[in-house]
Amino acid sequence: VLQHLWSGDRPWYLFQMAAPLLGVFTRLPDVALIGSLALASNLLSTFTFQHQIEYHYSLVVVPALALGTVHALGVIRGRVRAALLGAMAVAAIAAASVWGPLPFSANAPDYWPPDHPAAVDAREILEDIPDDAVVSAFHRLTAHLAHRQEIYAFPSPFRTTPWWGNEGDLSGVRIPAADRVEYVVLPVDKTIEDLAGPWAEVEDEFHLVRTVGQWELYVRVPGGE
Repeated sequence: VLQHLWSGDRPWYLFQMAAPLLGVFTRLPDVALIGSLALASNLLSTFTFQHQIEYHYSLVVVPALALGTVHALGVIRGRVRAALLGAMAVAAIAAASVWGPLPFSANAPDYWPPDHPAAVDAREILEDIPDDAVVSAFHRLTAHLAHRQEIYAFPSPFRTTPWWGNEGDLSGVRIPAADRVEYVVLPVDKTIEDLAGPWAEVEDEFHLVRTVGQWELYVRVPGGE
């Protein structure tokens, strides 16, 4: 177990979780320990995303560490507490600058503003999809189609995709849900993220109904499966 905890980026992940708060919560850890099970789960997991701070798995732990830090500061008095508060402010800003997703961060997130042509075109083409339709779409669009019973990130469910875990025989398998997909939304350029191969396997099941900018909307051919 110790060897596993020391492997990969797990020690670095633990440092990143504690560094913005300077580990002050360890001074009186009983409140911070509320998040210990979630943190331990992230550290032990073989699912890589769980021990990378940019994903939501880590966010569950943050309130416990933050409240634990406030709790610990309560027993620290005088100039030491004032110095720690100042140091934590500097550490938090530094961590946000180096690791955060903020506009001033070194690695600002890649996103489309609402007026980006790709975003404008996407909103237009998504309006053609019925609210109750089963859809497989390029991953950048799936969140905008999420209020429905079934939504898949292409090439799922036509070809299951490995996500750094231990999928065994499930990787690359077509699952029964593929036969229920009614609409597919993909970029016109299928070389993006190697979409061409998976799309070639199922292209005959669908026909193109609309193109808007860089997006294409396909609907299932009657009887196509």
